[in-house]
Amino acid sequence: MEAKLIVVVMFVCAVCHGIKANLQTPMIVNTSITNTGCGSTKLCVSSAPNCDPSGNSSCFFSSIQVNNQTASIELSGTTSGYVALGLTASNQSEGGAVVFICGNSNTVNSTFFFNTATLNGTMLTSANVSTVNSVQGALRQNQSLVQCTFNTTTNLTINNSSNLIISNTSTFYITIMNGSSNGTTLNNATVVFNYSAPLVLTNSTVNVVSSTYTVQSPLNISRNGCGSLKMCLSTPSACEPAGSGCTFMSSKVNNQTIFFELSGRTSGYVALGLTKQNSTYVFVCGNNYNSSSNSSSFFFQTATQNGTVLTPASVSNVYYYQGEVTQTKSFIQCIFNITTNASDNVYNITIFSGTTNGTQMGTATTLLATRVGLDLSNSSAPLILITQNPQTNPANGCNSVVSLWTHVLAVLLSAMSLHFVTSHSIN
Repeated sequence: MEAKLIVVVMFVCAVCHGIKANLQTPMIVNTSITNTGCGSTKLCVSSAPNCDPSGNSSCFFSSIQVNNQTASIELSGTTSGYVALGLTASNQSEGGAVVFICGNSNTVNSTFFFNTATLNGTMLTSANVSTVNSVQGALRQNQSLVQCTFNTTTNLTINNSSNLIISNTSTFYITIMNGSSNGTTLNNATVVFNYSAPLVLTNSTVNVVSSTYTVQSPLNISRNGCGSLKMCLSTPSACEPAGSGCTFMSSKVNNQTIFFELSGRTSGYVALGLTKQNSTYVFVCGNNYNSSSNSSSFFFQTATQNGTVLTPASVSNVYYYQGEVTQTKSFIQCIFNITTNASDNVYNITIFSGTTNGTQMGTATTLLATRVGLDLSNSSAPLILITQNPQTNPANGCNSVVSLWTHVLAVLLSAMSLHFVTSHSIN
């Protein structure tokens, strides 16, 4: 199976060279893709648990219903680029995956497109899968959600130079991939779903999550990789996340996915704010404390910011999150992923903390804020741009300025005195 997955990844890399296929012009999707019927009337695969392709969660999803030898396929992904479904017949002795691509052209008037391709060994061949029909597609949620439906037969006929025909089978290895697009040219992809065993497409009881989906328990956020593999910010500077009084965040980018770590010493919440073009989205990791039972549990919340007030709000591009409250309910750690446009890696960053009452968030206190935007993919981001523990009291700000100029004046006077003494001794 590992060899088959490697083949799929090699295929995607080859796609970025502009391999295209010619299919009929797709129609607009006129129905919503949902997870209703998963595990009962249709086979479903997804990148994360509880994936809701109707738009209430950010994830990658596909469903397949087989009637006789016709497969009706739904494909959905939270992306501004493309989402692709790879099928590799379990009884293939030659050839690679047949891949169905649903994407956003990202042109001035962005439109949906549908492509297909095949892979034979290391050679990618543009192909028209003649057994595909009834293609429908749409870009939704401000072009951040790509969805499509299409039909094909389980006896796939691919018209290329070798006229490859995959033997009739209903058992396939399934892969879902995601990447950016420019027109109908596809850039390198990330595998967001794969499964370690072939799946029988006619088995509607299948409802599985990617084999690559992992749960870290317990979380152990550290500075390992800071400056080389991930960008890190903390207050105090260079503190160890597990240390006393340390608030920490890190980010790294892989294709269109940003991976975050966040931790803080608090019994309430710690939150990360990302600001672009005067809009701020806040990702809150908090302690849901129940005073009656003296128990705590972790909660994750997205919000908008207005001054010191955080208001719960739905942020559709959260792909996955996990967190925990430990050490006598005073230490919060969490990880979460978001999807974004390839060019959207520069943000102003703020870290907040505050109290909680259940999952209600109290006034936000700013612990750290950047003065300009930082590239979240730049592991060696210039930390001189960071303001730690910013002061909001004008008087304190004034005192800081006076103190700074007093220090500068003292240095200048010392230099002048040194020059005077040196000159005097020469005479």
